[in-house]
Amino acid sequence: MECSVDRLAQRSYDLVVIGGGIAGAFAAWDAALRGLSVALLERADFGGATSANSQRIIHGGLRYVQSLDLARMRRSIRERRALLRIAPHLVQPMPCLLPTSHRGMNRRRVLDIACRLNDLISTDRNRFVDDPQRHIPPARMISREECLRLVPGIRAEGLTGGAVWYDAQVRSAERLVLACVDAATKSGAVAANYVEVVGKTSFDGQGLRLVVEDRLAGRRFDLQARMVLNAAGPWVAQVLSRCQVRAPDRLPREWVKGTCLVTRSLTNGVALALAAVEAVHARGLLFITPWNGQALVGTTYRAHRDGPDACQPTEAEVDELLRGVNTAYPAAQLRRSDVCRVHVGLLPAEHGRLCRDDSLVDHRQVGGPEYLLSMVGVKFTTARALAQRAIDRVCARLDRSRCSTTETTPLPGGRIDSMSALVDGVLQSRPASMAVDSMCYLAETYGAEYPRVLRYVAADPRLAEPVVGSTRVPKAAIVHAAREEAARTLSDVIYRRTELGAWGAPCSSTLRECATLMAGELEWGAQRIEYECHQAQRVLSQPDAPVSESLVAMA
Repeated sequence: MECSVDRLAQRSYDLVVIGGGIAGAFAAWDAALRGLSVALLERADFGGATSANSQRIIHGGLRYVQSLDLARMRRSIRERRALLRIAPHLVQPMPCLLPTSHRGMNRRRVLDIACRLNDLISTDRNRFVDDPQRHIPPARMISREECLRLVPGIRAEGLTGGAVWYDAQVRSAERLVLACVDAATKSGAVAANYVEVVGKTSFDGQGLRLVVEDRLAGRRFDLQARMVLNAAGPWVAQVLSRCQVRAPDRLPREWVKGTCLVTRSLTNGVALALAAVEAVHARGLLFITPWNGQALVGTTYRAHRDGPDACQPTEAEVDELLRGVNTAYPAAQLRRSDVCRVHVGLLPAEHGRLCRDDSLVDHRQVGGPEYLLSMVGVKFTTARALAQRAIDRVCARLDRSRCSTTETTPLPGGRIDSMSALVDGVLQSRPASMAVDSMCYLAETYGAEYPRVLRYVAADPRLAEPVVGSTRVPKAAIVHAAREEAARTLSDVIYRRTELGAWGAPCSSTLRECATLMAGELEWGAQRIEYECHQAQRVLSQPDAPVSESLVAMA
């Protein structure tokens, strides 16, 4: 992946995408595939905000059966299928269990009908998904005894059985975003992280000139574009203000903070959906999903009024979610010490509740500038479809007629017929110096592009060794992230390029070893290494900590 700040100012663009979350990354890739010249700008790291803090469920929309919202359900099924098809190394089916009882919408008969409707509406759910391991099986009803075997700690009182259906899970939301950025640059886009739009200087009817700043180097330059797609998520209004554009009423003006906990493992490979206590406000269901040997618990939604840079979890919110889990699932017996990480992200809301649909605004249609579109997504699942709609509008404005192909084009690493065959091939090509766990990690993380990391091991066998504190992540992955994946800070590598920070802040030895490896690639000095280690340790408590203005002097 070629991400270069220096290349940004060397040309003008058909489209500048502001915001490198999942929707913006998909949009940049889609536009580049259609032949547009594209620049993708991200003020921090790619996928580092809400996109990295989801519960990692790719929903097929089963709950929409209750409201008979079949259009939303079909859209979700289509997008789940697309992700299983284009990123089979990162997205996989996940069984989900909803216990049945004698009352309400959880009655066995009601859920049986819902499951049958789900299967009927999703008969094409596996069409063109080549790998049978990535197929979504049909839903089924199970007995009370089987339910207790699946999740032994489930409350037995009033239990009549359960409904089992399948959704999908993205193993690493961060790497899926990165794969989209990689795909965009391979298709001709120019992408840069830690680059922020700070103003607009002119518009002449043919295009505009944006003022952008490299936040790590502290320098500003101009960028020329015919059109701009504002995909800045919670920062969407801030971007409009800097471009001297009034935010239209059709864009969200409220935000809710979604909170999800990473805890010790709670279920045996199945996602558990439970009725949430009312105080938790988890939209009726609380999900406990298995993830990398741990559990993800959530998601709760709370009104957020302090601006996007102040989105941090509070101890009260964590404690409230713990109480909710322990009430709905007493066998969990979770304590604060069981929580190793808290994911928080901002989502659009209306009247204090999470928005139902994504927003796409053509500012020309609401009396604004003709060069500008804004979009705000609600679901990680439907980000690709939202991006496609936005680029359809851009192409119509620029008189380009090519259709989107992101629904069927594999992402880098995703050209895989069989995941099990890939793993077998990876193990067969294992260098003698490399652990089996590390080879499996390469297959799961990079898919068919794992040889890109093995090249470093061939050049320096010492890079086959796992990073201190890990049994899976080889040192070669750190070098690869710095050299080819636009990792510009230690936190980028720890929390978004590898799994080293998935369960909380790594130990100081891990941080120092990774920083030293990066220093050899990015020419960091001793002072910069110390700074990066300090920032990586505090990032979990202050995810939007300001970037130092003196990094250039530390290099």
